[in-house]
This record gives sequence, C-alpha cells and structure tokens, in this order.
Amino acid sequence: MEEHERAAAAAAAGNDASATAAATAPTAPIVTVDSNATTVVPAADATIKATEPKTNIPDVNSAEAFPALGGGPAPPKPATTARSLWGSKMPTVISAPGLAYTNGATTASKVGIKPTVQIWNEKTSILELQGHEKLPKNQLKRGMADIGKDVEKKTGTRIQMSTTSAGVTVVIVKGRPGDVSVARRELMRELCPRRTIAISIPTSVRPHIIGKRGEMIKRLQQETQTKINVPKMAEGETPLFEDDGTTIEITVEGDAEGTEICRRMIDVIVAEKTAHTVIRINDVHGKFYPFIAGPNFQTINDLQRGKDIKINVPEYFHTSTKKLSPASGPIIIRGEKNAANEAKLAIEEIVRNLAPTFTALDVQVLKNKHRFIYGDRGKGIHELLEKTGCSAILPADNVPVDLIVVTGPSEKIGNGISAVMSIVNSYIVIPMSLWMAHQNSPIGGEAHARALVRLWARTGELKPIESALEAEFVTPKNLGGQFNIDIIARSTEAANAARDQFKQLVARYTPGKIEVMKIDPLCHPTIIGKHGQGLKQILDKHGVQVLIGEDSSFGNEVFLVIEDPNVSLEECKEKFREVKELLEEQAKGLGDIVSERITIDGKFHKVIFDGSTFRALSQGTVSVNFTLVEKPEEGEEAGEIRIIVRGPAADVKNTIKRINAWVEECKDKEDPGEPFTLAFDYPAQFSPMLIGTKGANVNKLRDELGVDIKLKEGKGEIKGIQINVEVAQRRLNEQIKQLDDNTTLRIQVPPEHHRAIIGAQGKFVRRLEENYGVRINFPKSTGKEDLDNVDASSDAGVSHNTRQLAPNEVMIKGGKKGCAEAKSEIEELLKYEIEHGQTATLNIAAKSIKGLFTTYMKEFRRIREESGARIDIPNDRDAAPDTILEIRIKGTKEAVLDAKKDLSKIIDNLAQLVVERITVDKRFHRSLIGTGGATLRDIVEKAGGPKDRSAQARMVKFPNTDSQDDVIKIEGHKSVVEKIITSINQIVEGKKNQVQVVVDVPQDKHARLIGRGGSIRQDLEAQFKVTIDIPRQNSAPSAIGVTLTGPPEAVEKAKAHIIELTKEFEGETVMVPRALHHAVADGGLFIKRLRNDYRVSVDHGNQPFLTKPTAIFRPMATNTTLPLITDQDQDEVTSFSWEIIPNPTLDGSEEGAIPWILRSSSPDALAKAKDLLQKQIELVKTQSHVGFLTLPDQSTYRFVVGRNGQEVNKIKELTGCRVMVPKAGGGEGEAIVLWGAREGLEKAREVILEIVAGAEERGKGRGGEGEGGGRRGGYRGGFKGREEEAAANEPDW
Repeated sequence: MEEHERAAAAAAAGNDASATAAATAPTAPIVTVDSNATTVVPAADATIKATEPKTNIPDVNSAEAFPALGGGPAPPKPATTARSLWGSKMPTVISAPGLAYTNGATTASKVGIKPTVQIWNEKTSILELQGHEKLPKNQLKRGMADIGKDVEKKTGTRIQMSTTSAGVTVVIVKGRPGDVSVARRELMRELCPRRTIAISIPTSVRPHIIGKRGEMIKRLQQETQTKINVPKMAEGETPLFEDDGTTIEITVEGDAEGTEICRRMIDVIVAEKTAHTVIRINDVHGKFYPFIAGPNFQTINDLQRGKDIKINVPEYFHTSTKKLSPASGPIIIRGEKNAANEAKLAIEEIVRNLAPTFTALDVQVLKNKHRFIYGDRGKGIHELLEKTGCSAILPADNVPVDLIVVTGPSEKIGNGISAVMSIVNSYIVIPMSLWMAHQNSPIGGEAHARALVRLWARTGELKPIESALEAEFVTPKNLGGQFNIDIIARSTEAANAARDQFKQLVARYTPGKIEVMKIDPLCHPTIIGKHGQGLKQILDKHGVQVLIGEDSSFGNEVFLVIEDPNVSLEECKEKFREVKELLEEQAKGLGDIVSERITIDGKFHKVIFDGSTFRALSQGTVSVNFTLVEKPEEGEEAGEIRIIVRGPAADVKNTIKRINAWVEECKDKEDPGEPFTLAFDYPAQFSPMLIGTKGANVNKLRDELGVDIKLKEGKGEIKGIQINVEVAQRRLNEQIKQLDDNTTLRIQVPPEHHRAIIGAQGKFVRRLEENYGVRINFPKSTGKEDLDNVDASSDAGVSHNTRQLAPNEVMIKGGKKGCAEAKSEIEELLKYEIEHGQTATLNIAAKSIKGLFTTYMKEFRRIREESGARIDIPNDRDAAPDTILEIRIKGTKEAVLDAKKDLSKIIDNLAQLVVERITVDKRFHRSLIGTGGATLRDIVEKAGGPKDRSAQARMVKFPNTDSQDDVIKIEGHKSVVEKIITSINQIVEGKKNQVQVVVDVPQDKHARLIGRGGSIRQDLEAQFKVTIDIPRQNSAPSAIGVTLTGPPEAVEKAKAHIIELTKEFEGETVMVPRALHHAVADGGLFIKRLRNDYRVSVDHGNQPFLTKPTAIFRPMATNTTLPLITDQDQDEVTSFSWEIIPNPTLDGSEEGAIPWILRSSSPDALAKAKDLLQKQIELVKTQSHVGFLTLPDQSTYRFVVGRNGQEVNKIKELTGCRVMVPKAGGGEGEAIVLWGAREGLEKAREVILEIVAGAEERGKGRGGEGEGGGRRGGYRGGFKGREEEAAANEPDW
C-alpha cells in the first residue's frame, strides 16, 4: 500500500499511534477531517503533493508506527481500505462511506476553509511537516511527545504523531471542531519556526485594522497566533477616514501558516474599506459649478445613473464680495473607485470645453428684485440655465449692489441677459407701508407693524394667501423704523387680490388688540420656559400671544396680542393688565440685575474678542461686553481689556470668578489662545445623537465655543482654546450620560392619525424630536408623502429595527424622561384628534380654488371661525383647470357638518362661475356706474350679486378712464352674470334713445336739488332714472341751466318735479339789525337749523354779503388765574385765564338792518320759523358781554365741543350763551369765546370746567396714562376710551 493510501486509510479508521520527534519544516500541507462536512480540501494555501511510490510514509493504521500517547491497547485493523485514485496531473477523489477526499491539485481560495472528512460528530485534522518546515530538535523547548501531551491536555483533543524515514512528520488531531482548531494552531506555534512579513495598507484603513478599543487587532492576533505591529500616528496627525492615496507598512510576526492567514484576513479588510473612495476637486472655480451640475442637476444625475457614486457640487449662485468670491467648498465625489475616477474625468472635460468662451457680464438689476432671479431655493436659476444655457450669480444679502452677473458661453450670453430682464420685468411689486395702517395705535404705528410681522411669523397667517394667489410677502430683515412689506406676484390681478386680503388681515388687529412692554432680554428665557411651555400656558389661560425673543434679536420689546375677534376692547385691557403683571413678576424671579467691571491684560485681546471664550466662562444668565481700553478710567491702563458682566448678582459674581481664575491660569502663557487638542473615546452607538440632525448638535457647540469637533466610530477629537475644549467635552459628556439612559417606547396609534402626529411638512414630529431629544419612527404602512416630509428634515421615519413595526405602532427612542414626555404629548394629541378627528371631503375643480380666496374669502373665513373646523385647501398650482381636487375638513362632528354644508354652497356657486366680456361704447360707462357707483350697485344687487362694494367692483370691471378699451369684464355666478349683462344692455339701449333737456333753475335754488353730500340729486336720479347735471357753485351767475338726460318720458317727469321743487314760495320777511346779523346766524348754524327742522329756506334778497367780523381774541392773562375744578392736590392745580368785557357789537356803531326772507311750502312751518327767528334776535340782544376762557392745554378744547357738538349744544341750552371754540392747531393761548349775559357767562365757564375735569377723570379710569401719561395723557386716554368702541378702527393706509 502506498503511504498516502495508508495515511488516508488510517484517517478513516481513526487508529491511535505514538508520536515521535520530527525534522523542522517551514510550511506544512494540512488535511482537516470535519465531522460536519462531506468534502476534504486543503487548508489555506497548503498543497498536498502526490509523492513518489518509494517515499517511506508509515501506515497511519499501524500501532507500531503510531503508538497511542500514554500507552493503551492497540485498536483493531479495519476490514477494508479505500483504493487510491490520486494522480499527479489531475485532481482525484477518494470516496468511501462517510469520506470524500480531494488531492492537492486544487488550492483553497478563501482563508479559513479546511479540508474535511465526515466522521460522525468529531473533527480530524492531518498535518504533514517536511523537514525544512520544522524547528530543529535543539531549538524545540521540549520533546515533540511532551508538546503533544501538553496540547492534548490543554485542548481536550487526541493527538497522534509519527515521523517517516524521509523526515516528514505526520500529526493527526481529533476532537471537537473548535478544540481541534486551537490544538492545530498550538502545535504549529510550538513546532514551526517564526517569521515576519510586511504588509502595505492605505493609511485610511489603519483605524479599521485596530478596531474599536483595539478589538479587531486582538481578534486577528488570537485567531492566527501572530503578533501585529501597526505604526503609531505622528504627533499632531489626525485620524484619516478617507483614502487619500497614502500608505503605511504594518508587520506580522508568527509561523508561516499564521502569518499567511493573517495577511489574507488583512487583505479582506483592506478590500472592503477601499472599495470606495473620496475625490475632491479643488482647482475648479465656483463660476463653473452650475454648468457642471446642469439644469436641475441633470448632468450630475446622468453621471451618477447606474453607478455606485455620489457627486456633490456646492451651489454657486451667490458671491459674498463685489467680485466673484471663492466657492463654498470643492466638488466631492464619493463611491466606487473606477466610477469615481471616470466622473472626475468627465467633470474636467466639461470645464475644459467651457473655459475658452466662458463669459461673465454685469447686469443692472435692483437689489429687491434679485429674488425673482433666484426663485424658490435656486429654482429660478436652474430654469434660466435650462432655457438659455446661462447662469446667474447674485450678490449675497449683505452686499448692497444693484447688479447681478450673468455667466455662460459667449454665444449664449445675450439670450441669458434677455431672459434675466424678462424675468425681472414679469413681476409686479406692491409695497405696503404696514406702519401706516394703524398710526393711531397707542404703541405707535411702527411698533404695531413689528408686532404683526412677528405674529405672522409664528402663526403663518400669510401662507394660505401666498399659496392661493401664487404671491409672496417679503419682509425686510431689519424691522426698525418705517418699513415696507413687498407683495410680489406675476400678475396685477393676483397682486391686487393679495393686497386686498392683506389689508383685511391687518384690519383685524386693531390698536386695542396689541400691547407692548419692556422686559430685559436676560429674563426672556425664564418667561419662555422649557420648550416654550411658559408662553403656551399664558395663551391657554389668558388668550394672549406673547411675542418674545429667545435671544437679543427682539431687544427688550415684548408684544402682547389678542387674536380672538370676539374679545371687546375693555376685556383686552384687562387681559393685558393681568399678563403684564404676570410677566413682570416672572422677570423679578431673576433677582436684581447688576453690572460689574473688570480689566485684564491686553495680551488676551486675540482670545477675548471672538466671544467664544467668554461663552465658555459664563455662568448662569449673564451678558458680557468687552472693549479695548483706549481712554483709561480710574484703575485702568491703556491697552487693557475692559469687561462688563451684567446679570443676576450671583451669576455675575461666579462669571467674574471664573474669568479671573482663567486669566491667572494663563498668565504665564505666551499665547493664551494656543491650539489645544483633546482626544477621547465614547460609545460609538451614540454618534448620531451626539452629532445631531445634519450636524446640528456639533455645529451648535462649534459656533458657540469656537472649537473643531470630530466624532467617528467611538473616537472623538476636540481642537481649540483649552478652556473652550474642556467646556465642550463636559457638555458632550453630559449628553453621553443622558444617552446612556436611553430607552424605547412603543405606543398604539391608529394609522389614520399618523398624519396628524407627523404634522404639516413633518413640523409636529420634528418639534417633538428637537424638544425632547428623541427619535420617532413610524411603520412602513404610513403614507410615503408623510414619511418623506419627516425624513426630509429629521431622523424620524420608517423603522429600521429588525423587528417590523405594526401598522398601528409608533416607536419613540431616546432618554427615559424625553421618551415619557414625548409619549405624553403624543397621547394628548391623539386624544384630541380622536375627539376632533371627524373628517369629511369635498371635491372642487382646480379653477375654482382662486375664486374661493377672492370672491368668497370673507365667507370662507367666517365658516372657518364659526365652525372651528380645520379646512385644508389643496395647493396644486400645476393642476389643469378642470382637475378635481379634494378639500379636507376636520374637527368635531358638529363642526365638520356645519363647515361642509356651508362650503358645499360656495363650491356649487364656484362651479357656476363664468367670465364674460361685453363691448359697450365708452360714452355709456359713466352712466352705468352712476354717481358714487349707485347705478352699478343697483344692477349688481338686483341681479343677486354681493352687497359689498369691493366685491361688486371685482365682479364688474370697467376699463380705466384713460384707456381706449371699451370692454367690460363681468365675473361671477352664471345666473348673476347673465342678469347683469341683461341689465347693462337694457340701460345702454335706453341711453341710446335718451334726450337732454335743460331746466332753468336760479343758482340760489340749486341747493334744493343737491342736498347734503349730493343726497337729493342722488335720490332724484334713482327715482326718475335720469342723470342730473348741475352747474358748480363757482360758475358764472348766468349758469342757471340744470341738464336732465334720460328716456323722454323719465326726463319729462323729472323736469316737472324739479320745477315744483324749486318754485318760489310765499315768504315772510324779518328785518334783523345789521349789528346782530352774524350773531343771529351763529356761523350759519341757525340757518341750517331752520332748513333741517322746518324745511324753511332763508335768503337776503339782493343784499350784498356782509364781511364776517374778525374773530375776537384775547391772550392769556397773567393776573386772573383761577383753579381748575378737579380733585387733585393743591400743588397739582392747573391754571386758566378768564376775562369778561362788554359786547362790542352792541355799541350801536353799526346802523341799518338786513332782510331775512323765510320761504316754505308749509304756512305752519313758516310761522314757527319766524317765531324762532324773533326769539333768536331777542336772545342775541341779551348777550351784553363777551367772555374769554383760556385753558393751559388746548388739546382739551375738543372735550368742550363733544361728539357731533353735543357738549357745546348742552352749554347753549343751559346758559343761553353762544360759544365759539377755536379749531385744532390754532395759535397758542387762543381762548374759547362766549357771548351772553354776565350771569350766563359765569355759569357757562363753570360748565366748561366741569366738562374738562370730567374728561380728565374718565381718562384716569379708562385711558390710564395712555399717550403721554399725566394730565394730558389722561385727557387723551379718556377721550380714546369713549371713542374706541363707538368708532371702527379702520387702517389708515
């Protein structure tokens, strides 16, 4: 039998034999027999060579050749032996029950694959060591038999050894698979010589060879029984995690097989970690970036398609300087090496082709129009690039330049510039001076405007208008002073509609609904509370929105706003008072705010003035201000740094203590700001949480403390000023401690409520994650659109756990406390959603959406406010006009039903909306509109249209008067539009058959046809359906003709009525003494009284008009002061002047009389008027004296007049005196003039002082100290208190 056959037979029989010493050999072919497999293959690179027949290899079944270690009876010989099929040129297989064997012609291709033979449940490994593959006997630590026994004892295996005459040592190891592997490695380590090999690896793979806490290198060494040496990083070198082409050399020491296996395992790691690469392209100017990316990133997408790469081209649409600034970063290609290199070559080719003809030209465009070019997140520039092949570069917001740069190939640059100007000119911009809307606000128009802007930023009330009308409201970043809000739209119609809705929105927030107070910014965080709970509690309890800044951006302004339109002004004042008291009490909780000053050595200048070091040193709630001392004060020297710390006393003290300690610690350092690097380990599983969404947490520390932080796979490094680094590490450690307390909660949430928990654009779930530091996962069954909204801005989304979430499960992961709070809030929301989660849908055509926000905007708001339901209007701008969209209604059952019922009516009406255009000769337009729009209102209302004037104007639109267009546009419900067109046609037809008649009416009778504000003429026109043209009062005396235009029959009826109305009536003449004429007329008031109360007209025949006497004036006397009747203390008494003189008009110097001719169609009214005139003459005769009353504050004169003259009429009735109150803005010291008997004048004086004193008292109770405080503030506040609720606070644009 050949030796190999005997060896195979012995392996199959499993005989024991004794071991003998063998010669050394460097490499050994190994055959492993595995009871769990059916194939025998060479282990590692071991090769089993066919031996010559003459080789003397002992029979492994021979008890003589292989005596059992430790003695014992020899096992019986097997009955049969497998016949050898080995050949020298091709692989052969020996098959036997339970055995399959492949010869050495094949080589294992993977590390760790062992030749195996299936023998029951144990593994047998056969090791052959040639003489040169073993250590010499004199180098063995002990004999081979002893080595075998020790390994047997240590591993629990059975080992047989034998050495052939050719010096080949055959070792057979049997036992459990794991024990056999350990025994084999121990034998190789003891019997074989050691060697050292060098392996070159990429520098970026070094961390992966070492592994976390050295776990990988330990594993390699243990499994291969080798020693691995990895060179350490040089001082100052940072870990490299991306392949940059550099390599390092590591060494592996061990036996031949162990080192080879180790090399192969390292090769596997290198292959895995270097299959992908990162390429940075730094030598391409940013101006080429848009062309490399392509329109809408099309070029990059083409390069990436079907390849395992990702290309990042930074946006280059802005320049931070007047010239083209460097790009924000290089182009980065990540992914499979070959594909990445191909992409790099493609990008370089794009640049090479562009460069020769690349052009950049400046184009003059106003700064406030740059946004039109940029569009939504750069979409506008991508469209420009797609259409013209050119791009645009805009100056950054902080660069005040009215230019943009158009770039591209020279042959396309003209088209690019034309397209830019076309875009700019296609937008309509309407500036709205928001500060002017409520100039009468107690807090001032400018502050009122700031409050509204900040309120809308919180509530998003402008968003629905923007979406519905495709408009945009642009607010300046600086809200100081008088600022505008720009309304931007692509059409005049949309811009005007947005303006109208904006005005309506502004009108809702009347001056009484907004208040302002001053609170130190240091107190703001205390008032806001954790996660904004403080403000939420105020809103829930008092119904007051508190607009307060978390930082110094608001300054010390805190606005209080009441949004509920049903709260009266008196209730608003009470709520504001309660909230102010509450906020002031909370602000006091910080204690007394103090300021302290210290100075430190000027060498700290570089470190101090970046601010980050002070943020690291600050304790508690403080603000720190520092300046370089140029003009020293006491105890200072020029060049030192003056530091002022402000805040609560304890916090200020602690902060100064830390600053002084730091200064003392750094006093011997030449550079206090020298770089300091701190490396540390942390649990790798916390990396995502420590880094934060899109690096938010690390960026926050970096911005606040000015440090550079790198975190990757459990290895961290912080660089910066030492104190800043230490504070950053402390904060990271605090986060790690919190994360170590992480937990996972699963809560049951029905799938139909997932959308509510996620919120619009993922807003609600994002807030939960940010506020509570948790991660919230939803099941895959959640709508893709909702999950996209979440994933776009947070880590929440489909669960990546191995355990799939059920459709009704939501998982919360994070700290125990945060998870519990997030769970509580979700459960509260779920409870609310279940109670208010009734839903309904309504279908609406896309073309009707706009009408909902224009024609029916007021009605829509009423439905939403009265029902309390949430109404979601679809916003699909690209939908075809006839596309059916879905309106979603959500709320309580009752609210949903009410809202659906009312909205259904509107949608039905909108479905009937039509737009018609009719051509009407322009000469008829004025008649169709009518005086003050009366005819048009009548047409629209009779047709069933709206009564609101603005809605009527939107429904029927006439061309501008200076336009040559004669087309009238009518838009509205089909039935209404048809009726309006019918009415217009009827009127026009009637106008075509009209006649004109002139009626002679004396000028003094024209007033009978006009009436107050033209009321009589309007009534006549409406009654007779004619147009009446009356000459102006300043026309020539001969202009007496009144022109009537209309249908013949209507004109005749109107003419007859006018003649009757203006005919002369029998009159009574009363002669009034010339000296008393003006006093009797009482500034025309008496004549108006006769006309209004008795329908009696007055004329004076052919008498010329008398010159009105010069107003009597007396300056304030200095020696006739009397106290104002008030309840104030004596030291607060207000002075006034009072003087009485004889009435100069009764001195008899003016003779003669003026006829007063009284006319009326009613004899009874005429008699009464005559009697009243006689009494007026007698009353004037008794007015023997004139009184002059001068008050110190002329702003109080309005109280003497009262609303609609009520107070001054009261004075006349009580005292019989005539009163003349100077107009507002009169000369300083101008007096109130009174005519009457001396006794009456004294009584009138007392009444006037009582009125003023009463107004002051009301000002205290109702106006507080509004508008200036003190006495004047009281007058104004009191007056406002009486006026506010009686008059609407319409915005004064």
